[in-house]
Amino acid sequence: MVDSIPMAQIQTSIDRERDLTILTLTGPVAAADVVGALRDFYAGPCTAKALWDFTGSDLHAAKMTDLAAVLAAAKTLATRRAGGKTALVVPSDLGFGMARMYESMAELKNHPVGHGVFRNQEDALHWLAAPVEPD
Repeated sequence: MVDSIPMAQIQTSIDRERDLTILTLTGPVAAADVVGALRDFYAGPCTAKALWDFTGSDLHAAKMTDLAAVLAAAKTLATRRAGGKTALVVPSDLGFGMARMYESMAELKNHPVGHGVFRNQEDALHWLAAPVEPD
């Protein structure tokens, strides 16, 4: 018998008017889930803004090596969205802390897309709608 590994469910919605893709993750999330969703996102005509909503997800198994793997994949693909913005919505304390670490790592690695971490979608959407501030 083969053990099944639970995977995150990822729902994607695109709002062309706002140049925004919302990816909603539910269930246990593994780095491979996020990397797969990144590849799918960049495979087509991607939007300048992305919102990753982890509100209904389980990030308890996440490790620093997972953050590094996701960041490496994201940075490689993100040249198509240079100057874009990505918001991470993570209401849980554990997930919020992990997302803030990801945000810091992305900045240190000169990721071409800006990142923001929020506890709710309303704040994330407000940040995404604001003009990009020059460095």
